[in-house]
Amino acid sequence: MPPILLEAIQRRYACRRFVADQPVAAAELAVLREAGRLAPSAFGLEPWRFITLEDGAQRDRKSTRL
Repeated sequence: MPPILLEAIQRRYACRRFVADQPVAAAELAVLREAGRLAPSAFGLEPWRFITLEDGAQRDRKSTRL
């Protein structure tokens, strides 16, 4: 296993709580979206989509439609 991959796995973090008044920087959000886009899947057959909400009002409107 490449050392960089092992390091990334060791440093992973599962966020348990989100803080509304600490938004993610635009550049960091772009990196997260790209990482999700490049994440492996079985033959690329699984449907996926990313929904990015930037304020509570958007979240409330989207959650009723999902």
